[in-house]
Amino acid sequence: MNIRVISRKWPTTGTEVPYRNTHELTVGQHWWKDAPLGVNFSQHYVSLRASSETAEAAFTYPSDLSTGPQYLPPEAVIARELKIERPSWVVWTEVFCGKRVFMSPELFCIPETSPMKDFLDQLRDATGRPLLGGLPDVLAGFDDGRIIMREAKHVSKKYRDKWGPKQDDVARVASQLWPGKVDVAIVEWG
Repeated sequence: MNIRVISRKWPTTGTEVPYRNTHELTVGQHWWKDAPLGVNFSQHYVSLRASSETAEAAFTYPSDLSTGPQYLPPEAVIARELKIERPSWVVWTEVFCGKRVFMSPELFCIPETSPMKDFLDQLRDATGRPLLGGLPDVLAGFDDGRIIMREAKHVSKKYRDKWGPKQDDVARVASQLWPGKVDVAIVEWG
């Protein structure tokens, strides 16, 4: 499947930032305040401090000031960008260690509710994947039936997270279920 690429020049934290165990969160918990730090993994995050004149500022919310994050997951920044388009729902998601969670652009773990749940259940049925392996990182649904799916990828050559066959399959199945309504893209950032 030919996937469009969108480029963003967000400032990065680098690879020495410990991974926040987003998958450990439960509904109502906050990513910055409640997600435990991992000890075996690190991840690229979007820095809230621009590192150069060519860097684009990441979307910050007033609530970020009160909760204190120094960086954000790129998935949250993408969800915040999409929120400007006024979808009926927008989430970023994480699956790891057999757990999937859905997060709001405001960094809170949220439950699956309709109409998002209806969309996810149809994808689960069509793919045969209860955890929806291959689901892109960010999803947005609109009242007119449009679905936006975005996958965050850091531009670093050392970073080996690539678009894979499962993601291709989910994108293909979604496009078949909702012909002409699905917009899939990779957001390369950093």
